[in-house]
Amino acid sequence: MIFFIFAMTISPSTYFTYGDISKETKGYSIATYWTIEYDKNYFLFAYNHYLENGQSDNLRQQLFSVGYTKEILPRVGIRATSFYLFTSNNDIGGTLSARLFYGYNPVLSLGYTASTYSKQFQNSRRFYNTFQLNPECRYYLFNKFPITVGLYYTKTPNENYLAYSGSFGFNPFTKLNLSIGGIYGSVFYYTDDRLLIVNNRPNLQKGGLSVNAKCSLIKNLRVALILQKDIYRTYNVNYYGLGIEINEF
Repeated sequence: MIFFIFAMTISPSTYFTYGDISKETKGYSIATYWTIEYDKNYFLFAYNHYLENGQSDNLRQQLFSVGYTKEILPRVGIRATSFYLFTSNNDIGGTLSARLFYGYNPVLSLGYTASTYSKQFQNSRRFYNTFQLNPECRYYLFNKFPITVGLYYTKTPNENYLAYSGSFGFNPFTKLNLSIGGIYGSVFYYTDDRLLIVNNRPNLQKGGLSVNAKCSLIKNLRVALILQKDIYRTYNVNYYGLGIEINEF
């Protein structure tokens, strides 16, 4: 039992996010993530509480996530994640994701997500399913700077959507990591199994851009800043995030 405690490492983080949706609607969220590593097995637990204040109504949403990552063979790894959400409008949702990795540089991966959402209407409850395929390729330039390209293919009961994604990370200073990413195309009810994001906003997203900065203050402690813009057909959402990460203890 003593060996188990000392062989295990825990890496917690907390993020605060403010969303500027419109003049009348603002969004706020607090999220906490816990990564536990034991014997090269990685377990992830996360919770996100989101509040959206509108002119006529307020929306609360809670998202619970669990995940597991393991290198099962040399160059071959798997990641499995599960999400469950419910809102103050009595809407609920459940998501299962699995991703297979191959290689070290480049890293090729294929992710598959199946989701079920239920929306409450005045006299009935309606269920609908979505399926998502997300192949990615990540290459470390000079074995240091990650470049990732991928696509999202989403199948819904009424229509199919396709979008392309990409990101680039670099280190302008020793203790500062920067990454720039974006998505272009059409995405609807999509899931990011790496960042543990479930975008269940009931509108078609046409693109997005994000800038992330992480600065190491002291040993094992980092502060993260996030700027993100999601582009929809009739409006845009600007997100501003602040995070505190502890690498391990």
